Amino acid sequence: RSVTTLGDFFSQSVARAREALDDPAASERYLRDIGQRLGDEEVRRKAVAACEQMLTSDGKMTREEVAHFRAVSKAFGLR
Repeated sequence: RSVTTLGDFFSQSVARAREALDDPAASERYLRDIGQRLGDEEVRRKAVAACEQMLTSDGKMTREEVAHFRAVSKAFGLR
């Protein structure tokens, strides 16, 4: 059992994601780490597909969203 509460884990995860947004190199490392933790290619493909669904849910993708989607795909080894 973990000594970290779910709330603490969530807070720490959000803090790491925010830190990665401010630094392109940190963002790349963060995404690559997530991709590695997801494991096999099928799981990474499902995650990228879910990301694409979220980014297109409003019927369009901004330039920033396209760039982020490409970065996720690349970091997950799917590009």
